[in-house]
Amino acid sequence: MGLELVLGAALLVTIGLLLLVGLRVLKLKAELQQLDADLQRALADGRHQAERLAGLEKLREAQATAEEAIAAGGSVVRDVHRNIASIPFDVLESIPATRERAKAVRDVHDSITDGVYGALAGLNRAVGRELRKTLKQGSDDAATRIGPPDPRPTDSPPDREPPKR
Repeated sequence: MGLELVLGAALLVTIGLLLLVGLRVLKLKAELQQLDADLQRALADGRHQAERLAGLEKLREAQATAEEAIAAGGSVVRDVHRNIASIPFDVLESIPATRERAKAVRDVHDSITDGVYGALAGLNRAVGRELRKTLKQGSDDAATRIGPPDPRPTDSPPDREPPKR
């Protein structure tokens, strides 16, 4: 009878251990499923951020192209304007009676047009600079968001400020 009691106790201990192992396996399986869901979310977030960064890069390229085109176009228009304006000034300056006044008017005309085209060029550069800052900020924001998800539950307040990335 003693052996049967020992074997019965060993069987009960074995069953208990198997139950504990089974419960632990179930818990690990649930944790693995949660990790897989977190990984899928992180991968989706990473794809979204990559698409956003690619879009921002396209915007940066378009902004640079537009700024260069406006600068070049403004320069061409300024030169054409000056060449067209020089035609009547050259004629008037070739006549002795109108020479001095024509030179004075040309100087005023050239000063005004240089000022206007200079202001337009400055405005183009200023707008370009501000767009570059905005696009850089968008890039920095997108790059900051790339990383593992915050492990803290969303319904509890953080213990401390999260580290700056």
